[in-house]
Amino acid sequence: MKQRKKHISTPRPRDQMRNPLIADGFLGNNCKKGNHGYDVDNEDVQGLFPRYSEWIVFVVTLVLRCNYVSQKDNWWVLHPDEIFQAMEVAYSELQGYGFRPYEFLPPASGPNVTSARMQERMLGMYAMRSFIYPRILTGVGYIALLLGYNSSLFVLWRIFHASITSCLPLSVYVFCKVVTGNHDLSMISCILVASSTHLWVFGTHTLLNSFFSPFVFLVIGYLIKFITAFSVENNINGNVQEMRNGIQHINNNNNDYNIHTMNNCNGIHRCNKQVDTSNYESVQIGRSESRVCHVFVLGYFSGLFVYIRPDLLSLLICVLLPYMPRVLTHLKAMLSSIRIYICISGCVTGILTGVLEDFLSYGSFVVTPYQWISFNVFNGYAKRMFGTMPALFYLQIFFGNNILLFLSVSILIVTIYTFNRTSAIHDFLRKTSLTFICMFLMYSLQGHKEARFLHDAIVLFYICCGLLLYILVQHLSSVVSIFSSKRLSQQVYLCFLLFCFISSQYQSVPNSTDNSVKDWTYEGKTDSHDVNVCLDFIGQQSDVTGVFMDRDIHMTGGYTVLRQNVPWFSLINTEFREFSKESRLAVWSFYGNREISITSQISNYVHIQNTPFLLKCLIRQKEYNYLVMKITRQFITRGYVEVFRYGTMHVLKRSFDSQEESYLEKVEKSITDNRNTTILKYEGQWLMSYGSYNLAENKFIKSAEINSDLQVYQFLVELYRRKGEPVKARDAFTACKQKFVEADCLKNARKITLFEHERISLK
Repeated sequence: MKQRKKHISTPRPRDQMRNPLIADGFLGNNCKKGNHGYDVDNEDVQGLFPRYSEWIVFVVTLVLRCNYVSQKDNWWVLHPDEIFQAMEVAYSELQGYGFRPYEFLPPASGPNVTSARMQERMLGMYAMRSFIYPRILTGVGYIALLLGYNSSLFVLWRIFHASITSCLPLSVYVFCKVVTGNHDLSMISCILVASSTHLWVFGTHTLLNSFFSPFVFLVIGYLIKFITAFSVENNINGNVQEMRNGIQHINNNNNDYNIHTMNNCNGIHRCNKQVDTSNYESVQIGRSESRVCHVFVLGYFSGLFVYIRPDLLSLLICVLLPYMPRVLTHLKAMLSSIRIYICISGCVTGILTGVLEDFLSYGSFVVTPYQWISFNVFNGYAKRMFGTMPALFYLQIFFGNNILLFLSVSILIVTIYTFNRTSAIHDFLRKTSLTFICMFLMYSLQGHKEARFLHDAIVLFYICCGLLLYILVQHLSSVVSIFSSKRLSQQVYLCFLLFCFISSQYQSVPNSTDNSVKDWTYEGKTDSHDVNVCLDFIGQQSDVTGVFMDRDIHMTGGYTVLRQNVPWFSLINTEFREFSKESRLAVWSFYGNREISITSQISNYVHIQNTPFLLKCLIRQKEYNYLVMKITRQFITRGYVEVFRYGTMHVLKRSFDSQEESYLEKVEKSITDNRNTTILKYEGQWLMSYGSYNLAENKFIKSAEINSDLQVYQFLVELYRRKGEPVKARDAFTACKQKFVEADCLKNARKITLFEHERISLK
C-alpha cells in the first residue's frame, strides 16, 4: 500500500504568532491589500531605511531640542500661556507663591471679593483648565527638589517638555506604522515632523498642545487599528466558518484522501480528513483576553485627553471620519463584541478621573471642559476679548512659506491625479488629506486664531507630505533609475528631497539675536529673553526685597524665573500694576494653603501717562530695590546703580547710600500730583474694581478738588457703598444733589475708556 506523503509545516515568524491578524494562515493575500486596507511589511524585502532608524531620529531631536531650550538666548516667550497656564501654575503649587490666571482660579466667593473677580465669575472666566498638565510639571519639580536640585525650575521644565515633545516624531512613526504597516513611509513622516520649524517652535515652548500631541497620535493610531480590526475579524470568522462547513462535508463522506480547498481557506490548500478547529477558537479567545487591558487603557487615555483638551474631540472626529463607512458596515460585529464596551468604560473612567482632579484642585464640583467650551464656543467671548482674525489667517501661514506652499500644491495635485487609484497608500493619502482639510476649515471658521492652534493639523499635513514623498520616490525610481539597483536609486532621490526640506526648515528657525522671533511671538515682542535673563540674575541674589519692571509681565517667565517671594510692580498692557503680598489670594492646594497673585486683585494701578507718580511710588516704597528696565529708558541717574546688563535690558539696584537717599527724597517732594482729572478718575475706577479702595478714594478726592463734575461724585457714592461706609456714601450723594439733578446722582458712573482694547463688550 502506498504511503501518504507527510507534510512539513513551515514555522511562522514570531510577530505573526503574536498577532493572528497579520498571519498568512489567517488572512493570506487579503492581508497585503484588501480587508485590512494597507500593505504589511515583508521582512524579506529590505526597506529604504535601516532598522531602528526612528530611534536615531528621536535621539537626535531630543539632543538638539534640549540643548536649544537650555541656552539663555532661547529663553524667549512665544505666548503668555506657555508660562501662565503651565509653569507658573506648577510653581505656585510647589513653592506656595506665584501668578495664576483666571483659567485656574476657583469661582469667586466670599464677602471681600473684588468687583473684577465678580465680573469674571459672571462671564464664566474661572476653572477653565484642568490641573493635570501643571500637576505633571509639579511632580517633576518635586522629585528634582528631593534629589537636591537647586537651580532654575524654568530650565528644568523646559528641558522636560522638550524631551516629551521630542517623542512626537517617534509617535508619528508608530501612528503611520500601525495604520499602514509601511516602515519607509513611516520613517519619511517621522523625519518631516522632526524637522518642521513650526513643530520645533511649538515643541520647545511649554504649550499644552505640543505636550500631549505625542500621546494623542499614539492613541489615534491604535484607535484606527481597533476599528479596522473588527472588519478583519469578521472576514476571519467567515472564512473559518466556510472551512468548518467544508470539513463537515468531508467527514460526512468519509473521504480518506487529502483534498484541495478553495482560496477562501486563507492559504490552507491541504486540509486533512480530521481537522481540529478548536485552535481557531482558542486564538480568538486568547487574543481577546490578552487585549482587554490594552483596550481599556486605549479608551481611558482617549477620554482623559479629551477632558484635558476639549478641542481634541474635533481632531478625533476628523481623523476617524473617513473610517466611519467601515464602522457602519461592521456595526453589528462591533456591538456584539465585549471589547467595544471595555473601550467605552475606559473612556468614561478617564473622564471621571478628570472630574475628580477638578474637584480636588478647585475645591468644588466644576467641569473644566464645559467651562472652556461655554466661554470660547457657546458665548464666543474669546474672539471678543482677544480679537477676531480674517478667515484667511491660517492660509497666510502656508502661502507665506514657499516650502509649505509647494508641498500643499503637490499634495493637492497628487490627490486629484490618483483619486481613482485603489492602492492602499493612495487611499491613506486621501483619508489623511481629508482629515487635514476638515481640521483646517474648522479652525479657520473660528473668530480668534493663533498658529499654535494648528499644531495637530500641521502634524497631519506632514504625514501627507510623507505619503507624497514616498509616492514620488517610487515613481521617479520606476521612470528614471540612476543606478542598477532600484533601491539605491530610491535612497538617493529620497536623501536629496529630505536634505532640501531639512535645510530650508533649519534656516527658518527663529533666533532671538536677529529679531526673527518677531514673526512668532505674541504681539511681535522681541525682548522677552533679555528680560528673563535679567530676572534670572535677580533670582540669584540674596538681598532682593521687591522687583519693578517696565516690560509686560505676561511676556516673562514670572516667579518661575525670578524665584524670589517678593512683591512685584510691573507693566501690563497700558498700566503698571503692583502685586504686593497683601493683595494675594489664598487658595487651597494639595500641598497646603497657597498665596497667589492674580491680575484681578492688586495693590496699586498707575497709568502709563502718569509716570511721574510712578517714580514717586518707587522712591517712597523702598522695598522695590531691584529694577529691570530697557537700556534706552530715561530714568534718574542717582540713587540706583547698574549691576547687570543683557541685550536690550539692564538691572538697576537701589544703592541706599545716605547722600543718594537724601537726593531721592528731594526728587519725590518735587514731583507734583497729576492735574489731569480724566487720568485720576480712570486710575480710581480701576483701583476700585481691583479692591484697592483707599487709593481709589484718594484719586477721586483729588479729581473732585480739581473739577467736581457729576462723574466723580457718582464714583465716590459707588466706592463708599462697596467699602461698606453708608455715612460717607450719603454725604457724597448729598453733595452731588446740591450741584446736579438727583436722578443723575443715582445713576452709575459711565466707564472711562482711554484705549480701544478697553471698549470690548462681552454682553
